[in-house]
Amino acid sequence: MVEKIEESGEDEEKNKQKTREIEQLYEKAAGFFSVDMGVPPKIRYREKESEEIIQYLREGIRKGGQTGILMVCGVPGIGKTLTMKSVLD
Repeated sequence: MVEKIEESGEDEEKNKQKTREIEQLYEKAAGFFSVDMGVPPKIRYREKESEEIIQYLREGIRKGGQTGILMVCGVPGIGKTLTMKSVLD
């Protein structure tokens, strides 16, 4: 939600305070939706997938980038992004 704050002479300080409060609330809310929460040292139950991705990338490097496209897909929340980040770290 965005509030429009009108500035007038005597209410200017109140408006600045309200703006700071809105910005703080926004920053706090944005933190809840951050996808960069770090990568644990070992991801459980994705060893096979991680190894397949590593082998595919090694093959691509060995061939000078002349391989196909790697598509990682699945339902939300199964660990696609986390697995890719762990492999690339």
